[in-house]
Parts: sequence; C-alpha cells; structure tokens
Amino acid sequence: MIGFLLYNNILPLIWQVSTPTADNTTDPGFLDLLKTWSGYLATGVEVCAAIVIGIAAIEAFISTIILFVMRNNPPEAKENVRLRLGRWLAVALEFGLAADILRTAVAPNWSEIGQLVVIAFLRTALNFFLQQEIDRAAAREANPPPVSPTSNPGEQTPTYPTSSPTPLPTRKSKTDGLSSLFRRAR
Repeated sequence: MIGFLLYNNILPLIWQVSTPTADNTTDPGFLDLLKTWSGYLATGVEVCAAIVIGIAAIEAFISTIILFVMRNNPPEAKENVRLRLGRWLAVALEFGLAADILRTAVAPNWSEIGQLVVIAFLRTALNFFLQQEIDRAAAREANPPPVSPTSNPGEQTPTYPTSSPTPLPTRKSKTDGLSSLFRRAR
C-alpha cells in the first residue's frame, strides 16, 4: 500500500520538479505541495502554541482564585503562579517561532525572510527577558533572606554580636542583664 502511494503519487511529483518544461523552466508541482504541507504543519504548531497558552492561562486563573479565597498564603505564592505562567508562555513562544520558521522553510521570498527576522527577533527578545525574570526568581528562592525563628515575618529584629570585645562582668548587678548588654553595645 505504501509503495503504491509512493510510486503513484510522490515520485511523479518529484520527477515533475526535476524535469524541465518546453520553455526550459521546472514545474513547481512538488514545491507547491511542500509549501502547502509546511503551511499545514505550521498551522498545527500554532494551534499547539494556542493550546499551551490557553491551558496555562486557565491554570493560572484557577491558582489565583485559590490564592484569593485562602488568605493565609505565603508571600511568594503569587510570584510562583506568575512564574509558572511565564514558563508556559516561554514554551508557547518557542512553538510560535517554530511555526514561523516552518512557514518560510520552503522557497521563501525576501519579504517573508524579512518578516521572519523581525518576528524571530521580537519573540526571542520576549523569551530572553522572560527567562531572565524566571532565573532571578529562582535565585531568590535559592537564597532567601534570613529570618529569625522568634520573629514575625514582617518584623525586623536587631542582631547582637555573639562575642563581646570586653569580657562580661562576673558579679550580678542590680540592673537587668539585657540592659547592661545594651549599654555596652553603645
């Protein structure tokens, strides 16, 4: 069956491309077929990009609603939703760029090449800045600011040196031990 299709449909098209016509030009039959099929394939890839964007937007929306309803979320929860959406958008941008390349893969003219260059530049720039934001957020997650275990998350607590340049007095004074530390720190 496959041999029959190959012999009766594909090979004659290839033969038409390589066979000159009466005016010494080649018949663009196979080239038109390739251009048509690459257009269909590019449209399919664009549909995949749209599906990725749609699913990512729905997921981000549902996560946002959950964050809104449950008020006791960690502060970085909103940023996690935003970054997850950003990662999926970066994937969709790659799909879109692949579709644009497919559209111009077969016998492009200068206008199509120029459009591809501009679109590829814009999509690559968007992807670059999006990836930078994702990397910065990952670095913030890897190195969180130190938080004292006894303090509240939004409260600043003073830090005291663990060793003092002068030895602490050995006799008990009438004042509280903390107040003597504060006087010594000044």
